Formats: sequence, C-alpha cells, structure tokens
Amino acid sequence: MRGRDAGRAAMVAALMLVGAALLRAQQNPLIDQGVVAYDNLDFETTADLMRRALKSPVTLEVSEQGRALGYLGASEFFLGHRDAAVLAFRDMARLDARMRLDPLLFPPDVQRIYDEARRTVRIVQAEVPDEAELRMGQTVLPIRIIANSQQTIVVTLARESGEDRVTLYSGSITDSLDLTWDGRVGGGNTARSGKYALQVASLSGGRAFRTVKVPLQVTLERQDTLPFPRAPEQSQYLPERSLAGPLKGVVRGFAMGILAIGLPAAMGADTRAMIGPLVVGGAISTSGLVGLLAHPGGRPIESNITYNRRIRETWQRRVDSLTVENRRRRENVRLTIRAESPVVQQGVNP
Repeated sequence: MRGRDAGRAAMVAALMLVGAALLRAQQNPLIDQGVVAYDNLDFETTADLMRRALKSPVTLEVSEQGRALGYLGASEFFLGHRDAAVLAFRDMARLDARMRLDPLLFPPDVQRIYDEARRTVRIVQAEVPDEAELRMGQTVLPIRIIANSQQTIVVTLARESGEDRVTLYSGSITDSLDLTWDGRVGGGNTARSGKYALQVASLSGGRAFRTVKVPLQVTLERQDTLPFPRAPEQSQYLPERSLAGPLKGVVRGFAMGILAIGLPAAMGADTRAMIGPLVVGGAISTSGLVGLLAHPGGRPIESNITYNRRIRETWQRRVDSLTVENRRRRENVRLTIRAESPVVQQGVNP
C-alpha cells in the first residue's frame, strides 16, 4: 500500500508540474477580450480586463505585457485619466527600449502621450550573441546598444573583480549604437579566461542612475609553442681536416735528406764532396717542412665536409620550420565568449 501511495503522489506531483508549465506557456484570454472591448469603444471594460491580465498568475511574455499596457494606457487616456495613462505607458517603456505603440492601432494623440512618458523613463539595453568565438586580430564581438530616448552613457568591459577594464564608448546615444570588442583589455593585452561583465551605465550629472550588466564567461584558447631542437653535438661531426698527409711529407723529406747525406758519407766521401749532398738533403727536408707549414690545420677532407654540412642544414631547416609554426600558433589565439542574461541595477558608477 505504501508503494502505491508513493506512486500516486509522484503522479500527482508530475501532473501539477505539467499543468503549471502549460499555465505559464498559454496566452491570457483576458487580453484578447480587452482588445475586442477597445474596438467597441468600451474603454472601462478594456482597462479592467487589461489590469486583471497583468495581475493574473499567468506569466506573460514581454510582448504580451507591452500589448496589455498599451491598451490600458490608451483606454485611460480616452477615459480622461491622463496621469493613469502616463503611468501605464511608463511601465510599457520599461519593458524594452524598442517598445513602441502601433500607429495603425493608436491615434496620434495617444502616441504623443506615450512618447512623453517614454522620454521620462530613459533606459538602455545591451545585446550580444549568446555565444561567440573571436579570433584575435581577425574577428570581433558585436555589441548593440539600444536606447528608448536620448541620454549619456558609458560602456565598459572588465573582469568581475574590476581589473582589466576597457572603455568601449562614452558619449550620447539617441536610438541605437553598434560597438565591437576585439578581445583586448586594459594595456592592450589579450583577455584571460574568467568572468567578465559588459556594463552600460546611463548618466545624469556625471553619475550613473541606471546600469545594465551583461555577465560574460570568457575562455582563452591558445596552442602551446613547440620546442626547438638542440644544436648537433660536436661528437656528431666528422673531422674536416687531416694532418696525416703533411706529416708524411715531413717524415719523407727528413728520411730522404738523411739518405742524401748519409749515403756519400758511408762511401767515404771527403768534406768537399759532402757539400753537395748536404745541400740536397737540406732542401729535401725543407720541402717537407714547407708542405706542413702550407697546411698547418691539415688538408681538407671533402667527404667529411659534405657530411657535416648536411647535418647543419638539416638542423637549420627544422629550426626554420618550427619558427614559422610557432609564429602561427602564437597568432592563432581564440576567445570563446558566452553571455548570460542581463541584470539591471539602479545606480552603480561605471
């Protein structure tokens, strides 16, 4: 039994939720009835029906609220209740900065009263995409500011803490204004990930009397740069010169010089006869030394030089390729921006 009771209770709760949702979603028939009464010039009935519709538990869309307040204000005007008409029109103007009376439905006299009421309200709205992606240096975030009447505003964007503030606009607005944000904050730096706020403050006497705040969640996406390869180790290179050839020449020269001197001496030549061999032996030995001095670092080994050059060129090509890739990665910075519902605050200086 307890299980059955619990099931019935859950079903009843579910039906109540569905019924509440339907109640919120449906249009209030009182508004349509009031429009019929207005068309029949029954302004007392129209005003009564519109007040009841606005106070009913049914949640009206902004457009429906504006419709009800428009007919209410017009009915009050025709009933001679000018102040009541102005109050209704002020409430209508507060709903949306773009809210206007339909000139096909309401005569010029009613339009003038609405415009008079609208000018005393002075509100602005800020519109940004629900979600946007900025590519730094390539795209921007579009921002549209809409005002219901002429006023002075200051538009700023900053982190929730107030840091990294940047002023996007400061001046007068009459109807609408299109702005952009390039993703940079104070100091020209790219915005970091975190919570930000776009604020539009309406000013009077230099002080804010109303501020529209649009919370923004900003996510910075940037690719890491790639590390450069280390320069080749010295042990990877082959020797590019050799002393073997010149040293062999020296040794050969000394050997031949000694032979040129020693052979005549061994054959018993006298001192005068030894002068020639001494000169020849010295010349041969000197030629070996000259060959060594001509190539003090050794003779070039062309095959090794080519091999080492290929190692260096391969490393340099890799460095050049990574330099280009890292530049592309540093420039490929993206900001993902998600906007939340605007919040209206009275006062709050920019």
